[in-house]
Amino acid sequence: MKRLISFVILLVMPTATFALTTNVEFKAYDQSLASQVCVTAAKDGFQAAKTRLKNSVDNYIEVMLSIKCNGQNLRSFAKNYQPVKPEALVKKSVMIKAADNREESKICAAAVKNGVKAVAEQTGNKVDDLLCNGVTLRRFVARYTTS
Repeated sequence: MKRLISFVILLVMPTATFALTTNVEFKAYDQSLASQVCVTAAKDGFQAAKTRLKNSVDNYIEVMLSIKCNGQNLRSFAKNYQPVKPEALVKKSVMIKAADNREESKICAAAVKNGVKAVAEQTGNKVDDLLCNGVTLRRFVARYTTS
C-alpha cells in the first residue's frame, strides 16, 4: 500500500506543478473588497490593485497594508503572479578586451576567454593574487563567462 501511495504522489506532483505554471485562474473567495483586490493584484499587478483600493476606500494605504492574499502581503502576491517580461529572457553578451597594454589587463581578458586554469598554466603567474576591475580574477571570470 505504501508503494502505491508513493507512486501516486510521484505521478501527481509533476502534473500538478505543470498545471499551476501554465493555466492559473484566480477566483475571489468571497465578494469582499480584499478578495477582489487580491484577484486584481494577481491578474493586473500591484499598481492596478492599489488603484482599485484608492477608488474604493479613503484610507487605502492602511487597508492595503492589512490585506493578505494567500498569506502574503499584496505586493509580494502580485509579484509572484506577474508574467516574465520578454527582455528578462534575453541573454546578454559581453565583449571583454584588455583595457590597456599592461600584462595584468591582458591576463584578465584571456582568463575570461580561456579559463583561469589555462591562463595560469600559460603565464606561470599566481592568478589568486591578481585583481581585475577591483575583484579577484576568479570572480571576474565567473561574472563575465557566458557558458
